[in-house]
Amino acid sequence: MVGHGEKFGRKKEQAIAALLSSRNVEQAAQAVGIGVTTLRRWMRNPEFKKEYLQARREGLAQATARLQQSSGPAASTLLKLMVDPAMPPAIRLRAADYVLKHGIKTLQDDDLEARLTQLEKGGKTRERN
Repeated sequence: MVGHGEKFGRKKEQAIAALLSSRNVEQAAQAVGIGVTTLRRWMRNPEFKKEYLQARREGLAQATARLQQSSGPAASTLLKLMVDPAMPPAIRLRAADYVLKHGIKTLQDDDLEARLTQLEKGGKTRERN
């Protein structure tokens, strides 16, 4: 049954790619040439779910990296809107609000990371004793 397993592997990879690029499960199944019921059954399979989730994570990581590459121009645009006297007050207020909220969030994230690092160090110390 080696052939069957190989076929399932190829079809599974095609199904994952189709799920990532199709509007819904029905379109994904059609793109791969399998039944919707079959694809839904595969989606309940732990191995398939794991690989599908990994593929989704990788796709999201790539999209996030692209956004991060554009964060400099985005920040410049936000700051220009905030200080431009020609902008309506509501736009300037909203830009200022974004700047403050993101500044606060960054500070909170840094604090949380420091606390987590401290907790991890404490756990390692206890493990040694």
